[in-house]
Amino acid sequence: METKAQIELFKEAIKKAGSERKLGKAIRIPNSSLYYYKTGSHRIPYNRFQSLLSFLNRQESDFKFKLVDPKTFRIKGGKATYQKYLVENRFNEIHKKMRAASSKRMKEWHAKMKEEEPEKYYKLQYNRFKKIADYKLETRKGHFVRNKLELQVADFLFEQGIDYEYEPYVKCATASYFPDFKCGNLIIECTMWKGIHKAYVLLKKIKNLEEAGYTVKVIIPNTLTSFYKPIEKNIISTSELVNLVNAPVAQTEFGFN
Repeated sequence: METKAQIELFKEAIKKAGSERKLGKAIRIPNSSLYYYKTGSHRIPYNRFQSLLSFLNRQESDFKFKLVDPKTFRIKGGKATYQKYLVENRFNEIHKKMRAASSKRMKEWHAKMKEEEPEKYYKLQYNRFKKIADYKLETRKGHFVRNKLELQVADFLFEQGIDYEYEPYVKCATASYFPDFKCGNLIIECTMWKGIHKAYVLLKKIKNLEEAGYTVKVIIPNTLTSFYKPIEKNIISTSELVNLVNAPVAQTEFGFN
């Protein structure tokens, strides 16, 4: 749309609505966008143009100009800028600066969110991880888990009538975690990773959780015990889990029925 024609059209619409705010509400356009359209600094996209015409009881055929999608201009402008920088041999330089600026903004955002809204930040990051992780096995409780060991534990807890949370947000003094299972005050971690490095990662996590007042137990396949010597005092078998959750003291010690 020609800039002059767009400005005149918005003047007409604002006059009919009574004010910019009323027009924005009537055609569902944010006030900030409305300002750009009425001043002609931004071209109005086709879908919003149609809303404007409907509000004015006008037809597209009433106008001599042909509406062009603003996206066309952005693509054209982007290609022209790209060619300009290539000719000037500055593309790599500009691209490097853009990446550095973007990286700086993201680092600042991460730091700010961790400081001001840690729970929201960690839940957001974890939800992003879950979208790409492989959660395919459905439990009897109706949620999805990552592996057969987690499925076995989830279904056992469900059968025992133990109310559990799967991968809840748990805040400690120095870190935030999403443990596999939380039953009251009892944390149950399930792992099938081979390698002692995982044991030391879990050891740090266990210490932080225990300092926060939780009891932490870890379930691993019998074939992997040699990898988990650093945390062997926390390891229990699935049969020991049966005894643990069914013990008379479980309700008071861990806070579940």
